[in-house]
Amino acid sequence: MKPLSELKAGVMGRVSSIVTADPMLEAKLREIGFAEGDEVELLTRGPFGGQPLAVRLNRTIVALRNTEANAVQIEPRIEAALEPIAAAIIEPQHA
Repeated sequence: MKPLSELKAGVMGRVSSIVTADPMLEAKLREIGFAEGDEVELLTRGPFGGQPLAVRLNRTIVALRNTEANAVQIEPRIEAALEPIAAAIIEPQHA
C-alpha cells in the first residue's frame, strides 16, 4: 500500500483505505466519491510544487492537494509493479 500522492503519472490502482486523523478530511474524500475498492489513476501533477494532482476516480476527474492525496491509500495494479521487469526483458542487452 502507498498513498495516492506517491503514484507516478499514468499508474492505476485501487483504493484500499482512507487514513487520516482529521474526520472532516475523511468525510470530504468520501463525499467526493473515494471508497474502498474504487479504481484510481494519477493523470498528472500541477506545475506549482506538483499540486494539484489530477486524479481519475472511476470515470470522474478530480483535483486533490497533496495533503488530501496522502490520506488515500492505494494498492497499485500488478501491471504497474511489473513494468520495470517487463522493460528489462524486452530491451536488448548490450554486450
